[in-house]
Amino acid sequence: LITLVNRDMNKKVKIFSLLFGSMVAISSSILAISTLNSCSSSKEVNGVSARILDSNVQGGKFSFKILENNKVDITKVDELIAPSGLDFNGGKFKYNDVEYQISDISASFTNNNSSIERELTIPKTVERIGDWAFSNCSKITEINFNEGIQTIGSHAFSETTNVINTPIFPKTLKEIRNYAFEGSSIAGDITLSENITKLGEAAFKNCNAIKRIIFNNKLTYIDKCTCMDMNELEAVEIPTSITEIKESAFSNCPKLKDFDFNGGKIEKIGTKAFWHCTGIEHLVFNSEIKLIGDNAFEGCSSIASVDFNNGIKTIGDAAFKDCTGLLYVEDNPLVIVPSIESIGAHAFEGCRSISHISISNREKILPYKSNMFEATYVTKIIVSDQETKEKYNNDNNWKSNPDLLAKITVNE
Repeated sequence: LITLVNRDMNKKVKIFSLLFGSMVAISSSILAISTLNSCSSSKEVNGVSARILDSNVQGGKFSFKILENNKVDITKVDELIAPSGLDFNGGKFKYNDVEYQISDISASFTNNNSSIERELTIPKTVERIGDWAFSNCSKITEINFNEGIQTIGSHAFSETTNVINTPIFPKTLKEIRNYAFEGSSIAGDITLSENITKLGEAAFKNCNAIKRIIFNNKLTYIDKCTCMDMNELEAVEIPTSITEIKESAFSNCPKLKDFDFNGGKIEKIGTKAFWHCTGIEHLVFNSEIKLIGDNAFEGCSSIASVDFNNGIKTIGDAAFKDCTGLLYVEDNPLVIVPSIESIGAHAFEGCRSISHISISNREKILPYKSNMFEATYVTKIIVSDQETKEKYNNDNNWKSNPDLLAKITVNE
């Protein structure tokens, strides 16, 4: 058999085959022909015995999609029961005398009456775990990764509620997507390996057995709700590469105590970023921080002091509302540094132990926002000189609250 192929992107392909001395002309619109030894990237194999995938399983079937170089994506499982764990036979299996290598897992292992118990080991051949792959696999007790994994999909391990080990993330891992471990019982101290550049929204939300998270220096922000509702989280390590903490990132983590803003490069703290983190006791902000968002520390009732370094510009609405532990009296007033240009409405509302505030900007007055010091029991707002006091007395917005305006006094 001799095959001659004339390829032209604008014309039909003509194939001439010389077979036993006979010439046959064939006209086709096919633009490319695979060799006999390669498989089409769209070819799917369905209904294969699950024991080929892993000899420990009981019954069941699986389907796979053939990719390049005989790599496969496990796309579906049916009635696969793994009572003694699942390790995918190291990531390789034979079917019709062809050896395949598992590079992707897209199937959901809780759908179609499938179940995994005890230990789950992701073999080194696997590069990607798809969305929802092991979500709600509530009988898994251990999750183990090998070098090779690059992506963990959205909800991939969410609600794995009986896991008792601390998974180790390999150096090959680059991305953990949204909600990947939401509601999982993974435990202990979590270290994000050095090459992770993307950590998705709510990745560890409601993981109530994690006590500590160490973020790597390839991340530039902590995404929305990343560590929200983590009841046992006590400490985090933030590298200098992080410049932003987004909305609700650590919201409602009642045991979180150690959080160092002073040594980092954080510029923005998002809305409700630390909402109701009732364990935080002291806050020292570095000069890099420009914005503290709305409700950022609302309800953090154990905070006793806040030190604003010069550089911060905006304190959002209700940013420190109901921080009832804040204590600022005559010999230790709350210092509003010169760089602060705006304090939002209700920013310090409910901070009942603030009696003295010192505003140190002499060049321009602090814009008045309704109720920004409501229910603080402020008795004095101290400014640097008489000229500054007159600026406040002549400002229409401050005049709208004569009771507060009357508390402005010159530093003696």
